[in-house]
This record gives sequence, C-alpha cells and structure tokens, in this order.
Amino acid sequence: MDVTLGFIAQLAKLSQPVWFALAIATAVVLFAPPELAETLGIDRIRAEHTAVVGLTFVVSTSLSLVSAGQALLRFARFLLRRVELKRQRSGYLRSLTPAERAYLIPFIRDDENTQLWPMDDGVAGGLLRKRIVYRSSNAFNVLDGVPYNLQPWAREALQEQPELLDSYDPHLYPRRSNDPWRI
Repeated sequence: MDVTLGFIAQLAKLSQPVWFALAIATAVVLFAPPELAETLGIDRIRAEHTAVVGLTFVVSTSLSLVSAGQALLRFARFLLRRVELKRQRSGYLRSLTPAERAYLIPFIRDDENTQLWPMDDGVAGGLLRKRIVYRSSNAFNVLDGVPYNLQPWAREALQEQPELLDSYDPHLYPRRSNDPWRI
C-alpha cells in the first residue's frame, strides 16, 4: 500500500496535461473491450494491476476535473471583471463634467490625437485618474504642456455616442494644442 500512496503523491505533482493523458490512458486500459485489450497487449496489465490502474484513473480524472474547474472559474472571473470595467468606463463617460467634456471635444470633433495641457491642470488630472486619457510622453516642455492622448476605448465610445460630449463649457472649447494656458 505504501507503493500505491507514493505513486499517488508523485501523480499529484504532475501537470494538468499529464493528468489528462493518464486519465485517458487508464480509461483505455480499464474500459477497452477484451478484443481490443488483447490486440493492444494491455489485457495482462488490466488483469494483474487493476487496483493501481483503477486508482490512477480515479485520481488523474479527479485532478483533471479540478484543474479544468479552476480554469473555468478563472475565465468566469476574467469575464466578470471585463463586464465591470466596461460598466465603470461607461459610467465615467456618462458623468463627465462640462469642463471634462470641453477637454475631450478636440479629440472627437476635431479628430486630434494629442492635446497639450498644463502640468497642474486639475481637469486633465481627473481625466487621467479615470483612465479616459493617458500621458503620451513623459518628456515634455513645461511651457508647452503635457501631451495627453485619448484612450482607444474612450475614443471608440465617444465616436459612437457623440451626444456624451453635449453641454460642455463653451469657455473651455476650442482649446488649441499649441496654447495650453488658454482658458
């Protein structure tokens, strides 16, 4: 019995593909019709080592099922996080302040790729915190401003629903990229 328990302990250390392969192999040994078992030469193994082969089948199948279940749970969690992130992003875009809308208009209506905003700009900081924009470069001139680009998901969503940018603060738009200090 010590040999069998040692064998099971070694089996548990193997990777999931090996467990699955062992489950298939032992299933063939255990459940193959007698004619096929004789042709494959496994009829003697089945007769002499049924307990070990059966135990190996049960353990390897169990480990394979547990591993597959864990993979399914990880995938389900990934999908749930993705749905939650999409809902969160949508909420950010629906709750933009008039100033934030004015900052985003050049990206959508003027098809701008980069906007230069002052380093200490609170509106830009809020958009960055919400991950609607990102700093396109850490190398910038303090006088020109910090370069920001619109996140691809935000550009796509705002192009599909441009009404999200309605009711912006007209004093903040149009902002010219070459004049970040203009308000």
